[in-house]
Amino acid sequence: MLPWENLPVLRNQQVYRMPSVSSIRATLIKCCQDQQQVQKGGSPMKQGVPSSPSIPLIDPLDSYYLLNPSGDLSSTQSEFENWFRDQDFEGKCGTAPAVEELAEALRSHDLFIYFGHGSGAQYIPEHEVKKLESCAATLLMGCSSGSLYLHGCYAPRGAPLCYLFAGSPVIVANLWEVTDKDIDRFGKSMLDAILRERSNVSFRCDQCDTLSDKLESLKISDR
Repeated sequence: MLPWENLPVLRNQQVYRMPSVSSIRATLIKCCQDQQQVQKGGSPMKQGVPSSPSIPLIDPLDSYYLLNPSGDLSSTQSEFENWFRDQDFEGKCGTAPAVEELAEALRSHDLFIYFGHGSGAQYIPEHEVKKLESCAATLLMGCSSGSLYLHGCYAPRGAPLCYLFAGSPVIVANLWEVTDKDIDRFGKSMLDAILRERSNVSFRCDQCDTLSDKLESLKISDR
């Protein structure tokens, strides 16, 4: 898979990979259907196409992590174990949870974080992911975790497709083999940036609340 995202014209743009135009359409329809289930008075679909689906909101503090389930990535575990606990994330470290536990984590959390070998398919098979009716945003920080595998004339297969079709709003994965230290540095920088952005958004909301309280105390009324 060619690294189109690294083209000079795209370096300052947000770039997303999708398998096909039809997969984009299917994702939008599913997003709209999910919104209509949780919101009253949702916009009806016309001819199977959602009218105005909104971008899913992902709370990074509602995360589940699977860290070094094989037990042989000691440097990765030492880098993230205490950090995940400090963030009060749920998850497993150094052991492999049951498939049912991982499936429930993908259903009930906003973000799934995996640091281990490959895509983690050895802990939750692709067919189990496909069964999910909803799925968390996913960070697969393993070697070639985002690779797709060709099978002759048949459609390609791979973990990213399974998570997308299960309803995951976004998957971040590696297209090639990468050293564990490089993955650790990249993953830590990305998670820091995500949490920092969430903190900034919350801070701006707090400022708005403070301003609203001050105006309320002044008893300013419309005339």
